[in-house]
Amino acid sequence: MGSPRLSETTPARAGLGESRVSFAASDAFAFVGGAVAWVDVQVVGHLYVGEVFLLACSLGLPLLYTHLKTPRERRVLGWFFALGAVYLFGLVAADLYRQTPFTDYARGWARALVYLGDFAGLLVLGYRRPLRLIRFVAGTAVSQLALSAFGLWPADWKFGYAYPVTIGILLLLDAQRRLLAFVMLVALGLAHLLLDYRMFGGLCLLTAVAVYAKGSGINPRARLRAVAITASAVAGFLYLYVSGAGLLNRGYDLLMRREGSNVERLAGFIVASQSIRESPVIGHGSWARSDEALENWASLQAELGSPRTVAELEQGALFSPEGSVIRAHSMILQAWVEAGVAGLIFFVFSLGATALMLYRIAIASAPLRHYGLVVFFGLWNVWALVMSPFAGVSRLYTAISFALLLIFSRAPAPKAVSI
Repeated sequence: MGSPRLSETTPARAGLGESRVSFAASDAFAFVGGAVAWVDVQVVGHLYVGEVFLLACSLGLPLLYTHLKTPRERRVLGWFFALGAVYLFGLVAADLYRQTPFTDYARGWARALVYLGDFAGLLVLGYRRPLRLIRFVAGTAVSQLALSAFGLWPADWKFGYAYPVTIGILLLLDAQRRLLAFVMLVALGLAHLLLDYRMFGGLCLLTAVAVYAKGSGINPRARLRAVAITASAVAGFLYLYVSGAGLLNRGYDLLMRREGSNVERLAGFIVASQSIRESPVIGHGSWARSDEALENWASLQAELGSPRTVAELEQGALFSPEGSVIRAHSMILQAWVEAGVAGLIFFVFSLGATALMLYRIAIASAPLRHYGLVVFFGLWNVWALVMSPFAGVSRLYTAISFALLLIFSRAPAPKAVSI
């Protein structure tokens, strides 16, 4: 009797072993795809090797869509890709109407297509196995760190090392160990602030609060303790921010740089609003350019207190890769400027979907190991959609944010994974 049982169980064990090997190989493949994520390939504009990898993965989206488990997921994805197609057609229509030059409309159409392909590829990669998506994200951090170390990427803190360091810490932290995660994230947020990366500093602080509040439950003492600890962390952060403390610049220089950054963002909002009023329905086309808008953008900054003159601002913009592009400094406003109401609808839907999925994750019954990572990317997406331009690395960051939110907001929640 023993031999037949052995022969019956051997194929099952062999199948299990093959499955584990297959999972390990696919996880390693995902990590390698992330590790080459930021290797730049010049086509019409900037295309990254990681995006080529994801575009290949995106071919499996039709099959994945038929296997989605809930109607909610099918609705979200259906609306996302339908409105994404509307956004693309809006760009095409605006470019045909405005007679946009080939070099500009090719970059605009490619950006929209690659962005949708990035998101589709990430879903195919991680829907059934969230660990695979986590591996890809880890690879992107390694990619940026290596490129910075070899001088192929900016080697400063904000554009070079901040992302890989932050992602590395978020991947290692276990959100179920709330106090340790909170302390580490607050310390990381303060380090970002001292190194003059306010946005990442604020996101780390908000993520820390979300992680710590996740397990406070309904116990009044736990809630009171959470409020006190959170208030202390926020007070310390605000003190360092207002005082202009920094590790790389003197207080006055740091405050002047921050004022210039705030003025530039505000001027971008105003100029974008003026351009939208000129053509709210059709838009101005891909990579919309305007010498008049550039002049207004520079003049507004000078009037609002920029330390640079109008001539310096215009010259700096014209010598940059963007040239005379209308600088909206907001994904939503930029899409509205370029693709008209079609772009506005798609990106407003994206903002609403981000907020809804963040809420679903926040009210989930049990915190996941990578809760902090998902919340960080979700909060970044909210900020980026409202306050950051839609260009370059933001395209893949935004796709990663949506993929993490969708996969980790599923019901029931995916099993916690480790790296």
